[in-house]
Amino acid sequence: MKKKAANLSRLRASFLWLAISLFGCAGEYKPASPVQWELYHTAIERTENLLIMLPGINNSLSRFEEEDFFNNIKNYAPGFDVMTVDADIAYYMQGSLISELHQHVFPAAKQQGYRNIVLGGISLGGYGSIWFNHEHAQEIKGLLLIAPYLGEPEIISEINTYSSVSHWRKHHSLAPDDFSSRVWYWIDDDIDLKRNNTLLAIGEKDKMLPAARILAKYLPTEQIVIGSGGHNWYGWRKLWHGLLADKSIDKLFN
Repeated sequence: MKKKAANLSRLRASFLWLAISLFGCAGEYKPASPVQWELYHTAIERTENLLIMLPGINNSLSRFEEEDFFNNIKNYAPGFDVMTVDADIAYYMQGSLISELHQHVFPAAKQQGYRNIVLGGISLGGYGSIWFNHEHAQEIKGLLLIAPYLGEPEIISEINTYSSVSHWRKHHSLAPDDFSSRVWYWIDDDIDLKRNNTLLAIGEKDKMLPAARILAKYLPTEQIVIGSGGHNWYGWRKLWHGLLADKSIDKLFN
């Protein structure tokens, strides 16, 4: 138990370092439980399909609405509703993200009558989605990853010196608190089972693009969308509306 607690402590410290060094903030230290969520009835008719969206670092569940993700969404005639979750970096730092989703968010969704659930996220929310898929893959139909955070640039550069992530793993020792590398173990182990139900969308000017190109090797070309924007809400909003327009998200529920 002491070893597990020490590992969790180091993991929290790693996410705190991430928050400060990459995004200039320390996040919230004591996240609320249960985590808050908001349901948007975006489908044109009653549906059992639900997209659960996790925000990026230091963003609240209302940020999607503030950024016009749901403005005139019914014009796209989506076949799914959307639930946003107030899961900022505090839940990652405390190691409680997965338990909060599994114990509170998913049961709440099922109580609302949703049976087909796709989990998605932007930036750090993409990391969280891959993490949840590793722990509870049977709970979700697919993954929507918009400009996902997939580790520090140093790790991405290191992986690119090898022929594949699997090859890199053979030469890499994973520490218990190494969140930056761990996500690639999850991808290498798990993503193939959802390769046809994982949608990756990112801008060509996004700083996360080098990492996304590695992830793209696991996916069919039709599951990869490259837009024109950067790592910001303007670019993500354009990607989102494009995915709505061509029904890419709807296909994840098949």
